[in-house]
Amino acid sequence: IKQFDVQKKATGEVSDEEDEDIRELAGDSAYDSEERQTREGLLEESLTGEVGADDDVTGWIDEMVALSAVDRAVLQESIRPVKKLLVKVRKLAFKTINSTTLLLPAWQTLLEELDMDSRIIPRDVTTRWNSTYDMLIFILEYRKAVDKFTSDRKNDIRELEISEEEWKIVEQLTDVLMV
Repeated sequence: IKQFDVQKKATGEVSDEEDEDIRELAGDSAYDSEERQTREGLLEESLTGEVGADDDVTGWIDEMVALSAVDRAVLQESIRPVKKLLVKVRKLAFKTINSTTLLLPAWQTLLEELDMDSRIIPRDVTTRWNSTYDMLIFILEYRKAVDKFTSDRKNDIRELEISEEEWKIVEQLTDVLMV
């Protein structure tokens, strides 16, 4: 799912307003630095040839390299809504878990009010192959709570509200990612 990650803007790169909106939404949080460290470690392993014995990448092809510039632009445009959705959900999970005095208690209180099991949103972790699926399944199961939580002005996370179209994407992604 690497192609759905938000890339930092390269020097001299021209990007449209929607790409900038996604980058702004993603921000540069501690989550980003944690992910960056993981990726840098994986990159270092691959460059030094220290890829684990279980990591058989023989015959793998990066299909993006084979695409023309036009095809790559069309692909990027088509996956933009997925990127934005994943940024929102990842950021919601990160903010909730790391706001132990505001958001986390508000989340727990809301779950009690809705008579739902008290759980936190699972984090999406690069090195866990199924963590994106786990995170998306959770928000589907807790959709009512997520909608109410993000729409509450007191929580100040309205920018993370998930639209009806994005909920459809969540459903489609979980179908695709189910193993």
